[in-house]
Amino acid sequence: MKCVFMCKRKKDENLIIMQGIVFKQYEVVGPTDPVFAVAGEDVILPCSVKPNISVVDMRVEWFRLDLKDTQVHLYDDHVDKTTNQIQSYRGRTKLNQQELQRGDASLKLSSVQISDEGRYKCFIQSKSWSDDATVDVNVEVVVGRPPVITVDGFDHSGGLHLLCESEGWNPEPDLEWLDREGVSLSSETTETQKSTKRFSVKQTITVHHSNDKIHCRVKLRHHMLEALIVTTSNMFSSWRTSVIVISVFAVLSVIAGILIAVFVHKNRESSLEHDQLLKTILPKAPTYLRTYKVGKDGFSSRCFYFEVQVKEQTVWYLGVTRESVNKKGLIRLRPENGYWIVGQRYEEYRARDSFAYSLSLRVNPQRVGVFVDYEKGLVCFNDVESKSHIYSYTDQCFNEKLYPFVCLGYWRNGNSTPLIICDDY
Repeated sequence: MKCVFMCKRKKDENLIIMQGIVFKQYEVVGPTDPVFAVAGEDVILPCSVKPNISVVDMRVEWFRLDLKDTQVHLYDDHVDKTTNQIQSYRGRTKLNQQELQRGDASLKLSSVQISDEGRYKCFIQSKSWSDDATVDVNVEVVVGRPPVITVDGFDHSGGLHLLCESEGWNPEPDLEWLDREGVSLSSETTETQKSTKRFSVKQTITVHHSNDKIHCRVKLRHHMLEALIVTTSNMFSSWRTSVIVISVFAVLSVIAGILIAVFVHKNRESSLEHDQLLKTILPKAPTYLRTYKVGKDGFSSRCFYFEVQVKEQTVWYLGVTRESVNKKGLIRLRPENGYWIVGQRYEEYRARDSFAYSLSLRVNPQRVGVFVDYEKGLVCFNDVESKSHIYSYTDQCFNEKLYPFVCLGYWRNGNSTPLIICDDY
């Protein structure tokens, strides 16, 4: 005998009726964009149900889609269960019990590690229904200062002691010595210090040959900074001489072609130059806005300008993007990928150049102006109310249409009001 189950949806309600029994139906939703996390800090992985019904009595499971051992966090029968949890996540994951009552199953992940980067799934199951959502997590690192090599004295046989040190990294980087052929050399002492979530590393080595090239290399993920010293006969003949010889060149490997010199140049721009730039731009800005319809047809010449209200927002990104940008999968909002932006994540402001660059602002901007000079390769951000400079991308190469870009961190933002390009000039 064949049994047929009749199932229908009750109109205008999230209910399923099966054999006369009414079950609640819901949808599990996650963020549409990747979640960006900073190594060493905490991050929230958003996940909730619609409509906002309680999930206290349901099974909530977070797991990795890209690992052999998958379970990140399990909540079942009103308790957290860690029996099958991946070892590296133990003690670092947490659900908010009060938020579960409102249908929010977002996962707090503490002390983010590089290994946390990947694809996560949030699975929520009731007695009669289940659904899931995927969350992509990108982990960013903090790149420290270029290494410095110091001649630190001699041993009893005349060997030259070299000390290499670098600071300001997060997480802890790898440091190694290499000879002129690129072969690793054995180091003698290694020292690591941590201060305010930043790591400093030191390492010493002894060399006995003159006219040799010795490299000190500091690496973290795709980032690599390197210093070079050439040992001379004079160094070996001068006992107990303290000479600091630095020939620093930076090799940043995220994208070949983004030179460290550009980054250094931006950091050294004086506030006077920025103020003068704004004095030139701001009087002309309304003219550029009236001449063109912002965001409709894009721009491939001359200048354009627009303003965005960010008051009371806690997570946002804005700037310009090129026409052919990739809109699928994991996207890093950086110039090499076609995005020139600044943003705020809670109380921290950043520009996203070849790596994340923290901004120190005198006041929190309420309204941000974006000025683009297409021919000069300039994207300049300013605080409209205080008339102060925020950040500039200079010497960029534009070869296709640019469009305004605004992005609201909806799943982590305390204010869900959309970002809108202003027209009240």
